[in-house]
Amino acid sequence: MSNIIGKEITERIRMKENKYSILRKEMWDKIESFRNFKKGWDSYNGEPIPDKVIDEAKRLVPFLVTVYDFVAPDSDGGIVFENKGNDIGLSISVG
Repeated sequence: MSNIIGKEITERIRMKENKYSILRKEMWDKIESFRNFKKGWDSYNGEPIPDKVIDEAKRLVPFLVTVYDFVAPDSDGGIVFENKGNDIGLSISVG
């Protein structure tokens, strides 16, 4: 019986790790795409996202992907991580 429970727990952990691995890759790729932004990218005067900000944001992804489910460029040249999945409304800005 305990062997079956152990296998179930192991499978659940594996599935969760796989989910976060996919989310990390998607978030990492999205942040990388911000390198192509030019001045005015947001149809106003949005600043380009500096390479240093992109690199720092990508470095944080493995630590933030379990809490933050949304990443977006900020018009001041930063990157914002947000949690859209609950009522708390957490956000972190890099840059």
